[in-house]
Amino acid sequence: AAVKLEDEFLRGLRKLCDENGIVLIFDEVITGFRVGMGGYQGLSGIIPDIATMGKAIANGFPVAIVTGKDEIMNRFNTNPAGDVSFQGTYNAHPVCLAAGIATMDILEKEPVHSYIFELGDYFRKGMQEIFDRLKIEATMIGFGSISAPIFASGKFRNQEEIMRGDAAKSVAFRRAMIETGHYFAPAEPKRLVVSYSHTKADIDETLQAAETVLRKL
Repeated sequence: AAVKLEDEFLRGLRKLCDENGIVLIFDEVITGFRVGMGGYQGLSGIIPDIATMGKAIANGFPVAIVTGKDEIMNRFNTNPAGDVSFQGTYNAHPVCLAAGIATMDILEKEPVHSYIFELGDYFRKGMQEIFDRLKIEATMIGFGSISAPIFASGKFRNQEEIMRGDAAKSVAFRRAMIETGHYFAPAEPKRLVVSYSHTKADIDETLQAAETVLRKL
């Protein structure tokens, strides 16, 4: 979902894995490149042994990567001394990799992350103001460009706490937003993500539509 794990929790995971000889794996398929060039591990400073990334790497082209520490990655038979099979139908597909290189070039040269973080904050604050003004028990959660409305109050630190939200209300809201021409995936608690192509005007129009929908609901 859109829960931002606390750094203290991640530090605890790293400590437990180190103490017990366990490989720590981060799923950064959503956060990799989306929250920063180094993924969330780059922001938190808590480095896993292996990380998976996808989605944002090539701006929609189908590509994913597995990253990791030398002693683990060198076990793959892509290294002559490796003893673990690493196979795939489209490994290193040139079109997808070209898209990835082009995407990373823009991410490095333009203020993509600062822009989408600012836009994400603007969207969450605007939605929360509407919820509060209409006295609707709902909370906008998220981090950076990633957001989700949860129809419940309080802090949400894990999946179990998110499940306190009223899923029926959320899906009804999302479906009504689709009818206004704003695609809010009609499932709970699917993420709503702004992109570098979105503008503040897009967000303002979305907030206006959301208020209209919420008043009717």
